[in-house]
Amino acid sequence: LGNRSAVDNTDWHQLENSRFAREIADRLYHLAHEGRFDRLVVVAPPATLGELRGKFHSEVSSRIIAEIEKALTQHPVDRIERILTAA
Repeated sequence: LGNRSAVDNTDWHQLENSRFAREIADRLYHLAHEGRFDRLVVVAPPATLGELRGKFHSEVSSRIIAEIEKALTQHPVDRIERILTAA
């Protein structure tokens, strides 16, 4: 048997993903509270979208009209438009 630590290695990627989701959720809450949007389409990779769902305030959640579980950062603008239109 090999020696194992009682403490798992830190998953820095997961910690950053959680921090990012919390910041986005907070920002969207403030924008919703200010009446800056009535409807919202949320686009994010599946893991990030899952993090966001757990952090959205009801004032934001009630305005979400669509969710797209997809990373679009590498797509050209015309492809992003087609994906959003299809949703």
